[in-house]
Parts: sequence; C-alpha cells; structure tokens
Amino acid sequence: GGGAARTSHVTSAVARAAAQPLGSDAVDDDATRAQEAERYISSLAQIDGAQSKQQIDAALVHACRGGHGELVVPLLAAHASPHATDAEGVNCLMVAASNGHAEIIKLLLKAGAEINALHPRTGQSPLKFACAFDRADCVAVLLEHGCVVDLQSGFHSTTAAHLACKYGHHACLKLLLDAKASPRPVGGGEVVGGVAPPGAQSPLVMAVQSDSAECVRLLVAAHADLEEKSRDDAVANQMTALCNAAAYGKVHGARALLDLKAQANFSGDGVTPLMLATHKCHPDVVELLVQYRADIDRTISMEHVTGGKTLMRAVDLGKSQLNGVINAREQAAREGQPNLADRDEEIRGFQKCIDLLERAEAMIRAPSGLDPATYLGGYDAALVRSVHRNNLFEVLTLLEGRASPDAHWLEEGKRDHTALGTAAQGGLVEAVRLLLAAGAKPNECTKATPDCSSTTPLQIASASGAAGA
Repeated sequence: GGGAARTSHVTSAVARAAAQPLGSDAVDDDATRAQEAERYISSLAQIDGAQSKQQIDAALVHACRGGHGELVVPLLAAHASPHATDAEGVNCLMVAASNGHAEIIKLLLKAGAEINALHPRTGQSPLKFACAFDRADCVAVLLEHGCVVDLQSGFHSTTAAHLACKYGHHACLKLLLDAKASPRPVGGGEVVGGVAPPGAQSPLVMAVQSDSAECVRLLVAAHADLEEKSRDDAVANQMTALCNAAAYGKVHGARALLDLKAQANFSGDGVTPLMLATHKCHPDVVELLVQYRADIDRTISMEHVTGGKTLMRAVDLGKSQLNGVINAREQAAREGQPNLADRDEEIRGFQKCIDLLERAEAMIRAPSGLDPATYLGGYDAALVRSVHRNNLFEVLTLLEGRASPDAHWLEEGKRDHTALGTAAQGGLVEAVRLLLAAGAKPNECTKATPDCSSTTPLQIASASGAAGA
C-alpha cells in the first residue's frame, strides 16, 4: 500500500535533480545532489513491479538530457536500461548526443547501449542526431567507439554527412570525412553516367543549399565530384551543385564552387547556372557568375532554343520574367490587393539581373590576366546584338572599344549577320550612320548559308523597305 505514491514522489525527485544544471542553487552542491539522488534511487529500486522499472528508465532519460553523469551512474547500477527511450522514441544515446553530453555517451556505451540504434519513426542514428545539432565532441566519441560512419537510414537513405552538410556543420563534417565518410550521393543505387539516382542528394548539393562554403571546400578536398549531376524536377532534370546554387540563390556556396573550378557554363537540359539565377531572380548570384565570365561567347543548341548565345538567352528569360511580374503587380493593384512591396522588390531584382547581363553582354572589360584577343568574337557578337536593339550608347561604346564595325554574328543554323546588315534590315538610320562613320564597309555581304544567298546591306535595306537606311 502507498507504493505507487512513493514511486511517483521518488521519480519526480530524481527527475528534478537530473534537470538541474551543475552548480544549481536548487541543491546545495553537486555532491549533496548525488547523495540525495542515490537515496531516492535506492528506495525506488526496492519497489516491485513494472512501474518501478519504467520510472527508473524515465529518470535515466532525464539525467542524459540534463548532462548529469553523477546521476547516470547510480541509475544504471539500479538496472535502468541504457536503451531507455522518451515518449517520442528517442533513446538515451540519442538524447545525450543531441544535447552534447559526450561523457554520458561513454557511460551509456560501456553499459551496452546500441551505438547504431535507429529511431523507430525517422530512422535517425545517434551519430546523425549529433551531426544535426552540431555536437562535434559527441561525433568524435561515437566515431572512436566504432559507429558506422556511412550508415544509410531515413526516408532517402541519407548518411550523417548529409545532415552535417544540410545544416552547414563543418566541424562535424570534417570529423566524418577524416573517418572516411563518403562525399558521394547515396540512396536508390549507384551513380551512373554522372547522374545521381532518383531520390538521391549528394552531400555537396546539401552543403550548397545550406550555403556553407566551408562544407563545400571540405567535400571537394575529399574528392567529391564538382560536376556530378543530381535530379531536381522542380527546376531542371539534371543539375550540378553550381546549378543548384544558382537556382536557390546560394552566393557563398556558388563562390566556393567557382573558386574550386566548377564549370560555370554547364548546361543541364539546355539550362545554365546563369539562366537559372536570372529566371529565379537572384541578382547577387547573377553578378557573381558574370564576374566569373559565365556563358560569355558560348553558343548552345537545344530543342526549345534555336541556337544563340546563352548569355542572350538569360537576358530574354529575365525580360520575360520581369514582364510577368509587372503584369501581375498591375493586376494586383487594379484589384486593390494590399502589400505590393514584395512585387516591387521582385521587379527591382529582375531589373538588376537584366542590367548586369546587358553590361556583361557589352563585354567592355576583360578580366585581368586573360588575353583580350580571345574575346574579340564576343565584342563583335555584342555589337550586332546592340545594333539589333538599337541601343546607340552600347553601339558607340563598343565601337570605341574592340568591336569591329564589320562585325559578324553567326546565329546557329541561320544566316551570318553583319552589324551594318542588321541596322539596314531594321531601318535603324542612326546606327547605320555610326557604323559607316566607324569604317564599316557598305558592300560587306552576309555570308551565304545553304538556305540563304549572300546579300549586301543595300539589298537588305531595299528588301525591308527601309528608305532612310
């Protein structure tokens, strides 16, 4: 009689003691608290029945959470289970690991706790708990005691390295990599043809998504593949880590990848990092990619784009998105919707992206240390493009720079455009004047292609009815 009441009283006292931080005023000193806990535990152990066992196990979970080794020892001696769990199924080892109590982990392991035990619902291991909460000391202890470093668990069969990268916990990641953790993707099978299997995410992509430059550098130093492609159906079917950084606006991750010589011009499904950054309105990433000369003078061919410069494609994407946002903003204003500030901010973002791209397209400044001669084709292409847009400021600037007044631009699969022929076709009289004044040859022909005969600027202007030209 009275056993249940005494059990509740004793357990509450142990739980209170376990929850108190070391040096707490609630107990005179740590030694007194330990003596008091031992008396309660001794009394509790004398109570028969399953309830007593449950209360001792619950007290052990409390002690592991509070970091009180002086309580863990007598509780284990009183036959508390080192496998005890809380109401959510988190066992003592996971509790200690997530709260950063490395010494308690040692006590639990000595008592027989399963080092690779998995949470019944989430499939997370003690090592993954430690990595998720950035407990490097606990990671070190678990590794020293032989936990499986690349244990795959959870919905996507991820490893501890994935979680360390997901949250940008580089100290934990370094310990894992030093213990030979794999920097490659897992889940769903092996990497085939450089493309990760469905459902797989590489640690490198997760490091990028956390925008952790430190994690990116550690993974590449451990031989992660910079150009390995993962699937992201929300953006593009095949994406490198740099494409991922561009799509989600991760500037620090993108810079680390570019510094490590990631390909700035990779085209997955015909989509480059610069296109993704523009389409998703990340002007900081656009600016970074432009600094690294992404897509400059690069021609691609894909099903939905008939050739052309990828930089120009990015400009077109930006303008298309900008027009869409402007129209949506006007519609919202007509309907009297509040909070248009977000729309205005998005408009400014797209305008900044377009401005950066158009300045890059003009190719005014070549990067230091590179031979400007390698960029002559780019200046010429930019001149033809500027003439086509009738941007006289750009035309004049390029002519004063390195662009030839007889510039050609071969649009893939189509005729070879000259700057003067382009101005003549559009009836752009002032552009014609500028080009002729700069020495453009009035009889310079467009180069013939299989489906197009050679023509002069005069013939083009006549055919277009451009009398002024």
